[in-house]
Amino acid sequence: MPGCAASSICCSTKETILPIRFSATTSSCVSMVMGCPREVAAIIRHCPAAGLNEDHNFAGMASCASIPSSQARLCSKGRPPEYSGPRRAVVATRQPHQTQGRMTMPHTPQDWMSEPRIQSRPLHEILIPGTHDSGTEGYTVGSPSRTQYYKINEQLAGGVRFLDMRLAYNSAEDNFHVVHSGDVASWLNFDTVVKWCADFLVANPGETILMSIKQEGSFPGGEDAFGRGLTAWHEKHVKNGDWKKDLWYTDASAIPTVAQASGRIVLLRRYVTPLAPSPADIFFGGFNLAPINSAPQGSFQVSPPILSFPVGDLQTTVYCAYQDQFTYGGTDKETAIDNLLTEMASATFYKGVPLHQAWFFNFASTASPGPLRAANEINPWLQQKLSALKHKIYGVLITDYAQPAEWQQIVAINFR
Repeated sequence: MPGCAASSICCSTKETILPIRFSATTSSCVSMVMGCPREVAAIIRHCPAAGLNEDHNFAGMASCASIPSSQARLCSKGRPPEYSGPRRAVVATRQPHQTQGRMTMPHTPQDWMSEPRIQSRPLHEILIPGTHDSGTEGYTVGSPSRTQYYKINEQLAGGVRFLDMRLAYNSAEDNFHVVHSGDVASWLNFDTVVKWCADFLVANPGETILMSIKQEGSFPGGEDAFGRGLTAWHEKHVKNGDWKKDLWYTDASAIPTVAQASGRIVLLRRYVTPLAPSPADIFFGGFNLAPINSAPQGSFQVSPPILSFPVGDLQTTVYCAYQDQFTYGGTDKETAIDNLLTEMASATFYKGVPLHQAWFFNFASTASPGPLRAANEINPWLQQKLSALKHKIYGVLITDYAQPAEWQQIVAINFR
């Protein structure tokens, strides 16, 4: 397309508006028609042909009928185009880095973990951008269940490496659906999410993805049936050739380095498992973050698992220290985020104790006064806080409705 480049966004065609989105997996530009329901293309602030006003709202293209017939087949519902929010393009631009008086380009948002200085670090000793309720982009615009502008594959392309998944079992399909809290309707199957992740890791083998899985609703069988169901679901997809058998990293005996977990999804589980699980049930492994379900803030031992901790062992113990005050709003929420940001300055000597370390999970998301309104206040404040930092911080920083530039600001702290 005229003017299209892998590192830029362009507008083209004489008939209609085709925003161009960079595809991280194919290294090519993919055109998408603005106005197709639930497939809204990336909106570009500097694109005069896109018909956007200064508030990033549509100034033209009132309905699908305004799209030329050659493109109208993509808009089968004949509805006005949905505006999913002020989305920005997810573009694979390299991040400049100063080295011995000259600028180098060490990484893109797709491969930032592949940097040698990152590869050698344990996962709790780097800073990782994450998204809260990661799979909710497809919910209706304005829904309180929606917390993200971008699909999960776009989030990964933008630098995100922590995904927060809430799953409900759909007995009619014998499948898992991505949900938000108690919602039963979702457009997104877990198959699609994991396939996106698997394909991303094949294209970027030096990367790893942390995935928190929380059970929503019931699953037929005992209270540990959810994990067994996930294992059977995984094995079915492996047999079908959808992804590799060892896609999931589930060894919780120690926090792995990025290199040790590269090419795999690190399982963080927030659901019930047996006290003595079978090694064959891989979804009974992983790091146990279930205590987060019972309190909005606190800390607990996450590695090695408590029941496997030998008496008298001098092995390093890692604690999960987290903040998820999802009912706080305004300055109360900002204070909660800020207090944990202060602790995140050091992952070692947690609480001043030798051999105690911390894996921080700081949720900058909240339901008060609503995910979007809260994000519009918190995200600019958080950007200012991060810009003012004079030191590194460690852990996972989790946001609602963030833009790629905000995720990449978080990534950049690792390279100071």
